[in-house]
Amino acid sequence: MEFIYLQFVKKHITMRYRLLLLLSALFFCSNFSKAEGFISFKKPSFDFGAVDGSKIVSCEFVFTNTGDTPFSINEAFGSCGCTNPIFPKNPILPGKSGVIKVSYNPKGQRLGKFRKMITVRSDAKNKLIRLYIEGTNVNNKQK
Repeated sequence: MEFIYLQFVKKHITMRYRLLLLLSALFFCSNFSKAEGFISFKKPSFDFGAVDGSKIVSCEFVFTNTGDTPFSINEAFGSCGCTNPIFPKNPILPGKSGVIKVSYNPKGQRLGKFRKMITVRSDAKNKLIRLYIEGTNVNNKQK
């Protein structure tokens, strides 16, 4: 009786071990074989320096797809209404570059230093990127 019990336990442990090994292998392969796009910005921040409050200023954030597959930018938005990003709507192929143009309207903003965030959401591996613009509002008079 004891011999039959030991064979039963051994058989079930072996089956559990094989199942665990199979599930681990499937998990490992599914995570590491997945090719994805990856968005890499040359510079994630831009300093305007002194900004005249009567003029809208803009800058460009250049990025490259350093991944294996194309990705698309789903949305880009500023931390307030004074910041307006414009992003490419077409997929970015591997090795290709694109530009996000950001304009900043200082009208109505307080004088002094500012730092605004632009959030970029994509279907790349790094799905969420934050870019920053900064500077100093020196004049708020309208001409």
